[in-house]
Amino acid sequence: MDIEIYQRRNNSDYIEISQKNKVRGGSAELIMPVIMSESKIKEFLNKMHEDPLYKQILALPKNDLHCHLDGSLRLSTIMDLIRKQEPAYPIDESKISGIVIKDDMMFQKEKSLVEYLRAFDITSSVLQDCDSLERVAYELCEDASKENVRYMEIRFAPILHTNKGMSLEDVTTSVLKGMEKAEKTFDIVTGLIICGMRHYVPCGIADNLLKSLPYSTHKEASIYLAMQTAQHTVEMAKQNHHVVGFDLAGGEDGNPAKTYKKAFYYVTNGYVPITVHAGEAVGAESIEESVNYLHCKRIGHGTNLYKNKLLLTYFMNERIPMEICLSSNLQTCSDITRFEDHPFKYYLEHRIRTAICTDNRLVSNTTVTKELYIAAKVFNLDMDHIKLIIMHGFNAALYNSYYPESQNAYNSLRKLRNKVEKELNYPDVKTKVTDEYSKKYQK
Repeated sequence: MDIEIYQRRNNSDYIEISQKNKVRGGSAELIMPVIMSESKIKEFLNKMHEDPLYKQILALPKNDLHCHLDGSLRLSTIMDLIRKQEPAYPIDESKISGIVIKDDMMFQKEKSLVEYLRAFDITSSVLQDCDSLERVAYELCEDASKENVRYMEIRFAPILHTNKGMSLEDVTTSVLKGMEKAEKTFDIVTGLIICGMRHYVPCGIADNLLKSLPYSTHKEASIYLAMQTAQHTVEMAKQNHHVVGFDLAGGEDGNPAKTYKKAFYYVTNGYVPITVHAGEAVGAESIEESVNYLHCKRIGHGTNLYKNKLLLTYFMNERIPMEICLSSNLQTCSDITRFEDHPFKYYLEHRIRTAICTDNRLVSNTTVTKELYIAAKVFNLDMDHIKLIIMHGFNAALYNSYYPESQNAYNSLRKLRNKVEKELNYPDVKTKVTDEYSKKYQK
Protein backbone atom coordinates (compact mmCIF):
# COMPACT_ATOMS: atom_id res chain seq x y z
CA MET A 1 0.00 0.00 0.00
CA ASP A 2 1.39 3.41 -0.95
CA ILE A 3 1.93 5.55 2.13
CA GLU A 4 -0.20 8.41 0.75
CA ILE A 5 -3.11 6.02 0.25
CA TYR A 6 -2.79 4.84 3.85
CA GLN A 7 -2.61 8.36 5.22
CA ARG A 8 -5.70 9.47 3.31
CA ARG A 9 -7.64 6.49 4.61
CA ASN A 10 -6.38 7.02 8.14
CA ASN A 11 -7.58 10.62 8.02
CA SER A 12 -11.18 9.42 7.66
CA ASP A 13 -11.28 9.54 3.84
CA TYR A 14 -12.83 6.07 3.93
CA ILE A 15 -13.72 3.92 0.96
CA GLU A 16 -16.61 1.53 1.64
CA ILE A 17 -15.52 -1.78 0.19
CA SER A 18 -16.07 -5.49 0.62
CA GLN A 19 -13.49 -8.25 0.89
CA LYS A 20 -13.63 -8.77 -2.86
CA ASN A 21 -13.18 -5.13 -3.85
CA LYS A 22 -9.71 -3.88 -4.63
CA VAL A 23 -7.97 -0.52 -4.61
CA ARG A 24 -5.15 0.10 -7.05
CA GLY A 25 -2.10 1.90 -5.64
CA GLY A 26 0.54 2.51 -8.30
CA SER A 27 0.97 -0.77 -10.14
CA ALA A 28 -0.10 -2.97 -7.23
CA GLU A 29 -3.58 -4.32 -6.53
CA LEU A 30 -4.32 -4.24 -2.82
CA ILE A 31 -7.08 -5.82 -0.78
CA MET A 32 -8.16 -3.21 1.77
CA PRO A 33 -9.54 -3.95 5.26
CA VAL A 34 -13.28 -4.32 5.68
CA ILE A 35 -14.96 -1.27 7.21
CA MET A 36 -17.05 -2.50 10.14
CA SER A 37 -19.53 -0.64 12.31
CA GLU A 38 -19.44 -0.75 16.10
CA SER A 39 -22.31 -3.23 16.13
CA LYS A 40 -20.52 -5.49 13.63
CA ILE A 41 -17.34 -5.45 15.72
CA LYS A 42 -19.25 -6.39 18.85
CA GLU A 43 -21.11 -9.10 16.98
CA PHE A 44 -18.06 -10.86 15.58
CA LEU A 45 -16.20 -10.61 18.92
CA ASN A 46 -19.19 -12.06 20.82
CA LYS A 47 -19.33 -15.01 18.43
CA MET A 48 -15.62 -15.56 17.92
CA HIS A 49 -15.43 -18.68 20.11
CA GLU A 50 -17.84 -20.41 17.73
CA ASP A 51 -15.76 -19.59 14.67
CA PRO A 52 -13.57 -22.44 13.30
CA LEU A 53 -10.91 -19.82 12.52
CA TYR A 54 -10.69 -18.88 16.20
CA LYS A 55 -10.27 -22.54 17.12
CA GLN A 56 -7.52 -22.93 14.51
CA ILE A 57 -5.62 -19.97 15.92
CA LEU A 58 -6.14 -21.22 19.48
CA ALA A 59 -4.45 -24.50 18.55
CA LEU A 60 -1.35 -22.82 17.12
CA PRO A 61 1.80 -22.34 19.23
CA LYS A 62 2.05 -18.62 20.03
CA ASN A 63 4.03 -15.95 21.84
CA ASP A 64 3.35 -12.67 23.64
CA LEU A 65 6.21 -10.16 23.75
CA HIS A 66 4.33 -7.22 25.23
CA CYS A 67 2.28 -8.06 28.31
CA HIS A 68 2.17 -5.96 31.49
CA LEU A 69 2.01 -7.86 34.75
CA ASP A 70 -0.12 -5.26 36.53
CA GLY A 71 -2.51 -5.03 33.59
CA SER A 72 -3.09 -8.77 33.28
CA LEU A 73 -4.35 -10.00 36.65
CA ARG A 74 -7.43 -12.14 36.98
CA LEU A 75 -10.40 -10.13 38.24
CA SER A 76 -11.08 -12.89 40.78
CA THR A 77 -7.52 -12.51 42.09
CA ILE A 78 -7.93 -8.75 42.48
CA MET A 79 -11.09 -9.30 44.52
CA ASP A 80 -9.39 -11.94 46.67
CA LEU A 81 -6.41 -9.67 47.34
CA ILE A 82 -8.72 -6.76 48.17
CA ARG A 83 -10.54 -8.88 50.75
CA LYS A 84 -7.25 -9.97 52.30
CA GLN A 85 -5.53 -6.61 52.26
CA GLU A 86 -8.52 -4.34 52.93
CA PRO A 87 -7.35 -1.27 50.94
CA ALA A 88 -9.23 2.01 51.11
CA TYR A 89 -12.07 1.30 48.68
CA PRO A 90 -15.24 -0.80 48.82
CA ILE A 91 -15.32 -4.48 47.98
CA ASP A 92 -17.72 -4.30 45.05
CA GLU A 93 -16.75 -6.51 42.11
CA SER A 94 -18.95 -4.69 39.61
CA LYS A 95 -17.40 -1.34 40.51
CA ILE A 96 -13.87 -2.72 40.48
CA SER A 97 -14.56 -4.39 37.14
CA GLY A 98 -15.76 -1.10 35.69
CA ILE A 99 -12.51 0.58 36.73
CA VAL A 100 -9.98 -2.06 35.65
CA ILE A 101 -11.56 -3.39 32.44
CA LYS A 102 -11.44 -0.74 29.73
CA ASP A 103 -12.59 -2.60 26.62
CA ASP A 104 -15.52 -0.20 26.24
CA MET A 105 -13.01 2.61 25.56
CA MET A 106 -12.51 1.34 22.01
CA PHE A 107 -15.94 2.73 21.10
CA GLN A 108 -15.55 6.08 22.85
CA LYS A 109 -14.89 9.27 20.90
CA GLU A 110 -12.92 10.83 23.75
CA LYS A 111 -10.13 8.52 24.88
CA SER A 112 -6.53 8.78 25.98
CA LEU A 113 -3.65 6.76 27.32
CA VAL A 114 -3.92 8.67 30.61
CA GLU A 115 -7.53 7.54 31.10
CA TYR A 116 -6.59 3.95 30.24
CA LEU A 117 -3.76 3.96 32.77
CA ARG A 118 -6.11 4.81 35.65
CA ALA A 119 -6.95 1.11 35.87
CA PHE A 120 -3.48 0.54 37.24
CA ASP A 121 -4.23 2.54 40.38
CA ILE A 122 -6.30 -0.46 41.48
CA THR A 123 -4.11 -3.25 40.20
CA SER A 124 -0.87 -1.81 41.59
CA SER A 125 -2.44 -1.24 44.99
CA VAL A 126 -2.93 -4.96 45.58
CA LEU A 127 0.57 -5.90 44.39
CA GLN A 128 2.61 -4.55 47.28
CA ASP A 129 3.92 -7.76 48.86
CA CYS A 130 6.00 -10.72 47.75
CA ASP A 131 3.25 -13.34 47.86
CA SER A 132 0.86 -11.31 45.70
CA LEU A 133 3.51 -10.61 43.07
CA GLU A 134 4.59 -14.24 42.91
CA ARG A 135 0.96 -15.35 42.67
CA VAL A 136 -0.05 -13.06 39.80
CA ALA A 137 3.11 -13.86 37.82
CA TYR A 138 2.35 -17.57 38.14
CA GLU A 139 -1.32 -17.13 37.22
CA LEU A 140 -0.48 -14.99 34.20
CA CYS A 141 1.79 -17.71 32.84
CA GLU A 142 -0.88 -20.30 33.55
CA ASP A 143 -3.54 -18.30 31.69
CA ALA A 144 -1.23 -17.80 28.72
CA SER A 145 -0.29 -21.48 28.56
CA LYS A 146 -3.99 -22.43 28.37
CA GLU A 147 -4.20 -20.73 24.97
CA ASN A 148 -0.97 -22.40 23.82
CA VAL A 149 1.35 -19.44 24.35
CA ARG A 150 4.76 -21.13 24.40
CA TYR A 151 6.91 -18.06 24.98
CA MET A 152 5.96 -15.01 27.00
CA GLU A 153 7.76 -11.84 28.02
CA ILE A 154 6.21 -10.18 31.06
CA ARG A 155 7.05 -6.57 31.81
CA PHE A 156 6.53 -4.39 34.85
CA ALA A 157 7.99 -1.41 36.75
CA PRO A 158 9.38 -2.56 40.14
CA ILE A 159 9.22 0.95 41.65
CA LEU A 160 5.42 0.82 41.52
CA HIS A 161 5.41 -2.00 44.08
CA THR A 162 7.46 -0.36 46.83
CA ASN A 163 4.64 1.32 48.76
CA LYS A 164 5.00 -1.03 51.72
CA GLY A 165 8.76 -0.93 51.93
CA MET A 166 9.87 -3.72 49.61
CA SER A 167 13.22 -3.22 47.90
CA LEU A 168 13.54 -3.40 44.13
CA GLU A 169 15.34 -6.73 44.54
CA ASP A 170 12.51 -8.17 46.66
CA VAL A 171 9.91 -7.06 44.12
CA THR A 172 11.67 -8.47 41.04
CA THR A 173 12.72 -11.68 42.77
CA SER A 174 9.09 -12.35 43.75
CA VAL A 175 7.92 -12.02 40.14
CA LEU A 176 10.75 -14.25 38.93
CA LYS A 177 9.79 -16.93 41.45
CA GLY A 178 6.25 -17.01 40.07
CA MET A 179 7.53 -17.29 36.51
CA GLU A 180 10.03 -20.02 37.33
CA LYS A 181 7.37 -21.99 39.19
CA ALA A 182 5.06 -21.71 36.18
CA GLU A 183 7.76 -22.94 33.80
CA LYS A 184 8.08 -26.12 35.85
CA THR A 185 4.32 -26.67 35.78
CA PHE A 186 3.25 -25.55 32.29
CA ASP A 187 4.55 -25.80 28.74
CA ILE A 188 5.86 -22.26 28.59
CA VAL A 189 9.19 -20.40 28.47
CA THR A 190 9.25 -16.93 30.02
CA GLY A 191 11.29 -13.77 30.14
CA LEU A 192 11.03 -10.61 32.27
CA ILE A 193 11.36 -7.05 30.97
CA ILE A 194 11.93 -4.39 33.63
CA CYS A 195 10.43 -0.95 32.97
CA GLY A 196 11.60 2.51 33.84
CA MET A 197 8.87 5.15 33.97
CA ARG A 198 8.70 8.25 31.76
CA HIS A 199 6.76 10.27 34.31
CA TYR A 200 6.80 10.68 38.06
CA VAL A 201 4.50 8.17 39.74
CA PRO A 202 3.69 8.55 43.45
CA CYS A 203 4.96 5.36 45.11
CA GLY A 204 7.02 4.32 48.08
CA ILE A 205 10.49 4.68 46.63
CA ALA A 206 9.64 7.89 44.74
CA ASP A 207 8.01 9.59 47.72
CA ASN A 208 10.95 8.72 49.94
CA LEU A 209 13.33 10.12 47.35
CA LEU A 210 11.57 13.49 47.25
CA LYS A 211 11.53 13.64 51.04
CA SER A 212 15.29 13.18 51.01
CA LEU A 213 15.75 15.70 48.18
CA PRO A 214 13.16 18.41 48.96
CA TYR A 215 14.37 20.81 46.25
CA SER A 216 14.17 18.30 43.40
CA THR A 217 11.35 18.40 40.87
CA HIS A 218 9.18 15.48 39.82
CA LYS A 219 11.00 15.37 36.49
CA GLU A 220 14.39 15.21 38.19
CA ALA A 221 13.09 12.42 40.42
CA SER A 222 11.79 10.43 37.45
CA ILE A 223 15.17 10.68 35.69
CA TYR A 224 17.00 9.51 38.81
CA LEU A 225 14.57 6.64 39.36
CA ALA A 226 14.94 5.54 35.73
CA MET A 227 18.69 5.28 36.28
CA GLN A 228 18.15 3.33 39.50
CA THR A 229 15.84 0.97 37.63
CA ALA A 230 18.41 0.60 34.84
CA GLN A 231 21.14 -0.30 37.33
CA HIS A 232 18.78 -2.73 39.03
CA THR A 233 18.00 -4.36 35.67
CA VAL A 234 21.64 -4.93 34.80
CA GLU A 235 22.37 -6.47 38.20
CA MET A 236 19.30 -8.73 38.06
CA ALA A 237 20.20 -9.84 34.52
CA LYS A 238 23.58 -11.01 35.82
CA GLN A 239 21.85 -13.07 38.52
CA ASN A 240 18.89 -14.50 36.63
CA HIS A 241 18.71 -15.36 32.93
CA HIS A 242 14.94 -14.71 32.89
CA VAL A 243 15.63 -10.95 32.87
CA VAL A 244 15.66 -10.35 29.11
CA GLY A 245 15.15 -6.63 28.63
CA PHE A 246 14.71 -3.04 29.74
CA ASP A 247 11.82 -0.78 28.73
CA LEU A 248 10.53 2.77 29.08
CA ALA A 249 6.82 2.96 29.87
CA GLY A 250 4.25 5.44 31.16
CA GLY A 251 2.93 8.78 29.93
CA GLU A 252 4.54 9.40 26.56
CA ASP A 253 3.19 12.89 25.86
CA GLY A 254 5.46 15.54 27.37
CA ASN A 255 8.08 13.00 28.43
CA PRO A 256 10.51 12.62 25.49
CA ALA A 257 12.63 9.50 25.28
CA LYS A 258 15.95 11.35 25.07
CA THR A 259 15.42 12.58 28.66
CA TYR A 260 16.37 9.07 29.81
CA LYS A 261 19.32 8.43 27.49
CA LYS A 262 21.82 8.02 30.35
CA ALA A 263 19.78 5.19 31.86
CA PHE A 264 19.64 3.43 28.51
CA TYR A 265 23.33 4.00 27.90
CA TYR A 266 23.98 2.17 31.17
CA VAL A 267 21.71 -0.73 30.18
CA THR A 268 23.25 -1.01 26.71
CA ASN A 269 26.69 -1.25 28.26
CA GLY A 270 25.33 -3.97 30.54
CA TYR A 271 24.33 -6.00 27.43
CA VAL A 272 20.64 -6.01 28.28
CA PRO A 273 18.32 -5.82 25.22
CA ILE A 274 16.10 -2.74 24.90
CA THR A 275 12.50 -2.19 23.88
CA VAL A 276 10.66 1.12 24.26
CA HIS A 277 7.02 2.22 24.34
CA ALA A 278 6.91 4.80 21.55
CA GLY A 279 4.60 6.21 18.92
CA GLU A 280 1.46 5.31 20.85
CA ALA A 281 0.37 8.66 22.29
CA VAL A 282 2.87 10.80 20.35
CA GLY A 283 3.88 10.88 16.68
CA ALA A 284 6.77 9.24 14.84
CA GLU A 285 9.24 11.65 16.45
CA SER A 286 8.93 9.64 19.67
CA ILE A 287 9.96 6.49 17.82
CA GLU A 288 12.84 8.32 16.14
CA GLU A 289 14.14 9.53 19.51
CA SER A 290 13.93 5.99 20.89
CA VAL A 291 16.10 4.73 18.02
CA ASN A 292 18.58 7.62 17.95
CA TYR A 293 19.02 8.26 21.69
CA LEU A 294 18.06 5.00 23.40
CA HIS A 295 19.36 2.61 20.73
CA CYS A 296 16.35 0.34 21.07
CA LYS A 297 16.16 -2.91 19.12
CA ARG A 298 12.38 -3.26 19.39
CA ILE A 299 9.45 -0.85 19.65
CA GLY A 300 6.32 -1.27 21.73
CA HIS A 301 3.25 -0.14 19.77
CA GLY A 302 4.85 2.15 17.15
CA THR A 303 1.39 3.09 15.90
CA ASN A 304 2.57 6.35 14.30
CA LEU A 305 5.65 4.99 12.52
CA TYR A 306 3.95 5.28 9.11
CA LYS A 307 4.02 9.10 9.42
CA ASN A 308 7.80 9.15 8.83
CA LYS A 309 8.58 7.36 5.57
CA LEU A 310 12.37 7.50 6.01
CA LEU A 311 12.13 6.03 9.50
CA LEU A 312 9.76 3.36 8.20
CA THR A 313 12.35 2.40 5.59
CA TYR A 314 14.98 2.20 8.32
CA PHE A 315 12.77 -0.21 10.27
CA MET A 316 12.28 -2.30 7.14
CA ASN A 317 15.98 -2.51 6.37
CA GLU A 318 17.10 -3.10 9.95
CA ARG A 319 14.30 -5.61 10.64
CA ILE A 320 13.39 -3.79 13.87
CA PRO A 321 10.43 -5.65 15.41
CA MET A 322 7.17 -3.95 16.34
CA GLU A 323 5.06 -5.14 19.29
CA ILE A 324 1.55 -4.51 17.94
CA CYS A 325 -1.40 -4.34 20.37
CA LEU A 326 -4.58 -3.84 18.31
CA SER A 327 -7.24 -3.69 21.04
CA SER A 328 -5.14 -1.56 23.36
CA ASN A 329 -4.33 0.92 20.59
CA LEU A 330 -8.00 1.24 19.70
CA GLN A 331 -8.66 2.09 23.36
CA THR A 332 -5.90 4.68 23.77
CA CYS A 333 -5.14 6.29 20.39
CA SER A 334 -7.49 9.08 19.40
CA ASP A 335 -6.53 8.72 15.72
CA ILE A 336 -7.72 5.10 15.67
CA THR A 337 -11.50 4.96 15.82
CA ARG A 338 -11.92 1.53 14.21
CA PHE A 339 -9.73 -1.56 14.00
CA GLU A 340 -9.23 -1.06 10.27
CA ASP A 341 -7.69 2.37 10.96
CA HIS A 342 -4.69 0.65 12.49
CA PRO A 343 -1.56 0.67 10.29
CA PHE A 344 -0.76 -2.94 11.21
CA LYS A 345 -1.55 -4.35 7.75
CA TYR A 346 0.49 -1.60 6.15
CA TYR A 347 3.48 -2.58 8.30
CA LEU A 348 2.98 -6.25 7.55
CA GLU A 349 2.85 -5.68 3.81
CA HIS A 350 6.05 -3.65 4.01
CA ARG A 351 7.73 -6.66 5.61
CA ILE A 352 8.31 -5.07 9.00
CA ARG A 353 8.64 -7.73 11.68
CA THR A 354 5.24 -7.29 13.35
CA ALA A 355 4.40 -9.35 16.45
CA ILE A 356 0.83 -9.37 17.73
CA CYS A 357 0.66 -8.88 21.53
CA THR A 358 -1.92 -8.32 24.27
CA ASP A 359 -0.48 -5.35 26.20
CA ASN A 360 -2.89 -5.87 29.13
CA ARG A 361 -4.98 -9.01 29.20
CA LEU A 362 -7.33 -7.75 31.91
CA VAL A 363 -7.55 -4.03 31.13
CA SER A 364 -8.09 -4.65 27.40
CA ASN A 365 -10.10 -7.84 28.04
CA THR A 366 -8.08 -9.81 25.54
CA THR A 367 -5.82 -12.78 24.80
CA VAL A 368 -3.20 -13.50 22.14
CA THR A 369 -5.70 -15.73 20.34
CA LYS A 370 -8.28 -12.94 20.33
CA GLU A 371 -5.79 -10.39 19.00
CA LEU A 372 -4.70 -12.69 16.17
CA TYR A 373 -8.34 -13.47 15.39
CA ILE A 374 -9.13 -9.74 15.17
CA ALA A 375 -6.17 -9.26 12.83
CA ALA A 376 -7.33 -12.13 10.63
CA LYS A 377 -10.94 -10.97 10.42
CA VAL A 378 -10.36 -7.24 10.03
CA PHE A 379 -7.41 -7.39 7.65
CA ASN A 380 -8.47 -10.48 5.66
CA LEU A 381 -5.45 -12.58 6.63
CA ASP A 382 -5.23 -16.29 5.85
CA MET A 383 -3.50 -18.85 8.06
CA ASP A 384 -0.16 -18.40 6.30
CA HIS A 385 -0.16 -14.75 7.36
CA ILE A 386 -1.10 -15.68 10.93
CA LYS A 387 1.73 -18.19 11.10
CA LEU A 388 4.15 -15.63 9.70
CA ILE A 389 3.13 -13.11 12.39
CA ILE A 390 3.62 -15.75 15.09
CA MET A 391 7.12 -16.50 13.80
CA HIS A 392 7.86 -12.77 13.73
CA GLY A 393 7.43 -12.87 17.50
CA PHE A 394 9.69 -15.86 18.04
CA ASN A 395 12.36 -14.41 15.74
CA ALA A 396 12.15 -11.01 17.42
CA ALA A 397 12.74 -12.60 20.81
CA LEU A 398 15.61 -14.80 19.68
CA TYR A 399 17.45 -12.30 17.51
CA ASN A 400 17.31 -9.63 20.22
CA SER A 401 18.79 -11.92 22.84
CA TYR A 402 22.40 -11.33 23.84
CA TYR A 403 22.84 -14.54 25.77
CA PRO A 404 25.71 -16.79 24.69
CA GLU A 405 24.73 -20.31 23.71
CA SER A 406 26.11 -21.67 26.96
CA GLN A 407 23.26 -19.98 28.81
CA ASN A 408 20.14 -22.06 29.46
CA ALA A 409 17.91 -19.11 28.56
CA TYR A 410 19.28 -18.77 25.05
CA ASN A 411 19.32 -22.51 24.45
CA SER A 412 15.73 -22.91 25.63
CA LEU A 413 14.50 -20.10 23.42
CA ARG A 414 16.46 -21.28 20.38
CA LYS A 415 15.18 -24.85 20.74
CA LEU A 416 11.64 -23.62 21.23
CA ARG A 417 11.83 -21.34 18.20
CA ASN A 418 13.16 -24.19 16.02
CA LYS A 419 10.43 -26.53 17.25
CA VAL A 420 7.68 -24.01 16.48
CA GLU A 421 9.21 -23.33 13.06
CA LYS A 422 8.69 -26.99 12.19
CA GLU A 423 5.16 -27.05 13.61
CA LEU A 424 4.16 -24.06 11.51
CA ASN A 425 6.09 -25.17 8.41
CA TYR A 426 7.63 -21.71 8.46
CA PRO A 427 9.99 -21.93 5.44
CA ASP A 428 7.09 -22.65 3.09
CA VAL A 429 4.83 -20.08 4.79
CA LYS A 430 7.50 -17.38 4.52
CA THR A 431 8.09 -18.12 0.84
CA LYS A 432 4.37 -17.95 0.00
CA VAL A 433 3.74 -14.67 1.80
CA THR A 434 6.97 -13.08 0.58
CA ASP A 435 6.15 -13.97 -3.02
CA GLU A 436 2.67 -12.50 -2.57
CA TYR A 437 4.00 -9.17 -1.33
CA SER A 438 6.75 -9.10 -3.96
CA LYS A 439 4.14 -9.37 -6.70
CA LYS A 440 2.09 -6.59 -5.14
CA TYR A 441 4.99 -4.17 -5.11
CA GLN A 442 6.78 -5.08 -8.31
CA LYS A 443 7.05 -2.22 -10.77
